[in-house]
Amino acid sequence: MLKHIARAISLVFHPFWMPIAGIFILLTHSRLAAILPAEGHQAVYIIVISSTIGLPLLMFPIYWFRKSIKTLEMSERQERYIPLFIMSVFYFFSFYTLRNLNAPSFLSGFILGAFVSVAVAAIVNVWWKISLHGIGFGGILALLTLMAFFQQGNPEGLFFQALIYSGVALSARMYLNQHTLWQIVAGFSCGFFSIFFTLLIY
Repeated sequence: MLKHIARAISLVFHPFWMPIAGIFILLTHSRLAAILPAEGHQAVYIIVISSTIGLPLLMFPIYWFRKSIKTLEMSERQERYIPLFIMSVFYFFSFYTLRNLNAPSFLSGFILGAFVSVAVAAIVNVWWKISLHGIGFGGILALLTLMAFFQQGNPEGLFFQALIYSGVALSARMYLNQHTLWQIVAGFSCGFFSIFFTLLIY
């Protein structure tokens, strides 16, 4: 029973959803909500959803047909090689499109940071299985931290919610023996610092 609950938690908080979760936070809980018109909100959602969720998911039948992966979770490190590198390409495409459309720098910078975190994960995964769930939650918490630092909104409540959700989700990953504690810590650190420093520099 507990394993079924842990798997459900892993799916609900799958790293696929994290880029769009970050964009949703920016477009509803920061100053960008008032700066961008409704049409701009729709354009951003379409670009980010199609390039960080839609296109990667469309590739899964190909991975499955070529027997590159066994499950959507990609539990084995070897299953993650190609999907991670291809995802990084799609993430960069999303950033490049947003930048060319003159999207606010804080918004396009978040997607650039997501690209950096996925690219680092793809490289590290060649030798070691880093936690993608950890990367996702680390990135979200870095975004909320900088939103508070730059007074982009009042994300304190969201920060503590994300902290609780991350604890639940990452504990579920460990309970399922998908990751060790160090893989979780490494993933969280990768996601946090990729977003944090990218937004500071960009």
